[in-house]
Amino acid sequence: MLDSHFDRLRAEVGDAVRQPDFDSVRDRAAVRKRRRRTAAVVVAVLVAAGFGFAVNRGPAAPVQVATVDPEPGYPRLIGLTSAGNDLYALQEPRPDSAAELHVSPDGGATWTSRDLPPMAADADPSREGTFTALSTGLVLWRENNVGATERDRFWITRDGGRSWTRPEIGTQPVDTVPDGVRPVDCALLGVTTCTVGVVDPDNGRFAPLRNQPTGLSTEFSGDVDLMVPFDGQLWVPGMDPDTERPAMASSSDRGRTWHTHVFTDAVPDEPRPGDDVMPSSRFLPEVAAGSGGAAYVLTFRSKDLIDVHHTTDGGLTWQVGDTIQGALLMAGLVTPDGTHVVPRRTDFVAGQGTGRYTPVTMRGFPRNPLYQVRISEPGTTAPYVVVTETAAYRSENGLTWQQIRLP
Repeated sequence: MLDSHFDRLRAEVGDAVRQPDFDSVRDRAAVRKRRRRTAAVVVAVLVAAGFGFAVNRGPAAPVQVATVDPEPGYPRLIGLTSAGNDLYALQEPRPDSAAELHVSPDGGATWTSRDLPPMAADADPSREGTFTALSTGLVLWRENNVGATERDRFWITRDGGRSWTRPEIGTQPVDTVPDGVRPVDCALLGVTTCTVGVVDPDNGRFAPLRNQPTGLSTEFSGDVDLMVPFDGQLWVPGMDPDTERPAMASSSDRGRTWHTHVFTDAVPDEPRPGDDVMPSSRFLPEVAAGSGGAAYVLTFRSKDLIDVHHTTDGGLTWQVGDTIQGALLMAGLVTPDGTHVVPRRTDFVAGQGTGRYTPVTMRGFPRNPLYQVRISEPGTTAPYVVVTETAAYRSENGLTWQQIRLP
């Protein structure tokens, strides 16, 4: 996810899921580091006192063993990515410890420890990064730590994390995105000459699409911001450069041709009386899609109102749907039966087509997710995944959630 999108998503979640904004996260991280340093000092003091006590009392005295309870919130789950039934979990087992990668080939039933990609010379040893599933068996690692060089920032695995190679960045375009492969934001790989590209699952080579979306200024991230299936329709959100209103480019032929629709009834990217100053990303459309050509787009109307738009023909035509009060500007998810579920500040609502959205129960859904729900490719047992700092959850239908057993 682009950093600007991550900042906005943190702010959007707010009190509804008790998720702090970016500044709070940074401050909390600083506090956590101070706590870790303090804890390390306390451990050293306790151990020294324990041995000193044993020595001073003589050989007859029992040896005092200093023990310290683990810090609450550990192991900390840095991130979890689903590539089909394969799960990649990045954890920090203890404060100030190196991150550890575990891979499960069976949805969390069993886990195997794997080595992370080689660390860049100027990277932070904590190794915080982002995994992006591009297809079944193809996962991209992006080093997030400030200082990592572009050359050492990106790695891919095609064998469940057993080995890692750098993706070759090619310039020769390809005609289409292969079936079962997720397109990527070119910026995700540090490429500035295109908007949409693809990593070949057979050889790990990145290439731009020959025909790029037109008619919109894009802020596309193929990792999280698009809550859409791997196969079928392609969607790229952006803004119309002339009217500064939200727009959506779509392709029904895997990127060979594109159609761009501007939501002319949506609010343009400009200040509104009575509203707080909003970042431009607030006006970007949020898309959630099911299989085929059905999709829902959310657009910002005011500080407390979000408009729903619905298409059944792959984005050629759109119908205006409900206006949701108190909704967060997050795409939500589309269940297998075509129901669109959207988070609000205090609950969830769901609707179909242009009908009204009413409250719905999300059984087992965590109250403090790190980011919005992600969806894996077709054929996955439980394609919907969401994580917190200490736990992960999966769902078969997007409405009932079970916790994943972590390593």
